[in-house]
Amino acid sequence: MHALGVITKRFEYSGGGKELLLIALKTGFLTLITLGIYRFWAKTKIRNFIWASALLDGDAFEYHGTGLEKFLGFLLAIVILALYLGAIQAVLIFLGLNMFTEPTTQAQFFAQMGALYINIFAVSPMIAFATYRARRYRMLRTSWRGIRSGMEDGAWGYVWRSMMYKLLAILSLGLLLPLAKFRLEKYMADRSYFGETAVTQGGEWKALYAYVKPFIYCIIVVVLAIFTPFNGVLKFALFLIAFIGIMIALVNFQVQSFGYLLRHKKIGPDVEFFSTPSTGSVIKIVLVGGLIITLVSIAITVIFSALALGPEFLALTGGDFDTNGLGVVSFLISVFGYFALLLILGALNLVWITQRVLAHYVTSTGLTNFAALDKIRQSEKSQLRDAEGFADALDVGGAI
Repeated sequence: MHALGVITKRFEYSGGGKELLLIALKTGFLTLITLGIYRFWAKTKIRNFIWASALLDGDAFEYHGTGLEKFLGFLLAIVILALYLGAIQAVLIFLGLNMFTEPTTQAQFFAQMGALYINIFAVSPMIAFATYRARRYRMLRTSWRGIRSGMEDGAWGYVWRSMMYKLLAILSLGLLLPLAKFRLEKYMADRSYFGETAVTQGGEWKALYAYVKPFIYCIIVVVLAIFTPFNGVLKFALFLIAFIGIMIALVNFQVQSFGYLLRHKKIGPDVEFFSTPSTGSVIKIVLVGGLIITLVSIAITVIFSALALGPEFLALTGGDFDTNGLGVVSFLISVFGYFALLLILGALNLVWITQRVLAHYVTSTGLTNFAALDKIRQSEKSQLRDAEGFADALDVGGAI
């Protein structure tokens, strides 16, 4: 599209559900029979498909990550996490805060609860670290027309900022959530680049309040439900409405804040993004996909339940059957059905929800002053060595 000499290009998505479903089922099966080891290669194959399905000006993106580097990074992360969490447990035991024994007094119970929250808080910095490193890894492993994107190292700076801003968001009962969202995204965006050209994040954090207002309104409804003298039915109805509203409001904030932040990003001084994601479209995708997955789940459960109960039914008819053998058969059918259910539901979730939401984000996004990209050259930035080890160890970003 041309407007006053400025070329605008919208991203496209060409991925098909059938092809991705076959990849998900195949890699999911290999992950099951290898007791989870193949999941690093499975994630790589899925990313290869999705990256190749995203197009800009007719050219697809490329993903250069490998399963081996992710697996080796995971092993390294497990060792570091084990030492870190082991040290935390040693300190807690030294202080008399052992969370693995049965409490006999109220004081011991509260001590165990304190130890539990300390462990949760202790893991939070590692999750923040993994979030930054996972995004940096994906950036360094992504290219378009032979030019790679990238991200500067800054994980520890992200860690303390994440802890500080998220604590402020919690203490303010969500009122400072826009501040946390904007500052953390700006920290990562301002350290990103495409080729040798820097990415910058513009805008103001206060602008995100326009997208957090529905959440605030729902909190007001919760307060009214608590302090108003309604009977049980009306109070329950208010809480139910508030709960549904909060879920929708959180989705709306995530979708619209994504669009706002992307609209205020630049590649160099000239190339700008535009983004118009729809909250309604995302909710519709999730609801339709959830309904399909639920119906398939019920159907699979009924089929395997019938198959598992079949041998026991034959035994009850009084026929000459080996009841012990039939019990083993029923057990094996139940186990197979359980893993088949996990495999199929995971694949359907990827196809009907994850890919469709990604496709919506991709197709609602584009670039203005597209011609300026021709001036960008490849950078010689160093590559990341530990893959997504911490992200995999903590299951951060585990879907895509």
